Amino acid sequence: MSAAGDAAVLARLRSDSQLANAIYEGTVTNPPARYASVFAPLGADTSDRLGGPSNVNDTTYTIHSVATTVEQAKWVGRRVVGLLTDYVIPGVGRLTHPVSLPPRLDKEANPPLWYLVDQFDLTHS
Repeated sequence: MSAAGDAAVLARLRSDSQLANAIYEGTVTNPPARYASVFAPLGADTSDRLGGPSNVNDTTYTIHSVATTVEQAKWVGRRVVGLLTDYVIPGVGRLTHPVSLPPRLDKEANPPLWYLVDQFDLTHS
């Protein structure tokens, strides 16, 4: 994971004027009616050389698009996907969108919240 990649993903999402104040890192306390939460794990080192050390670090960003209605959760999710799919971060790598899960209802939240999960792989250059 690179700090530059993390910062670029957050900045790209916050560049959308309708999402700018609704993008969070990780767990959200006192959330607004609709928002997106970004989770960036450490990533995984891979190698394309049999005898050499790892030379590529791929990071998967998991983003939860959340709202009080399914329509609003989908609205947030569409904006996130539109902003990040095939986004190239100069000097860092390119985002691809391999996973998108359908909306689900979290009945334990008060009020209940709808959420979608999208994952984006950042392949470092």
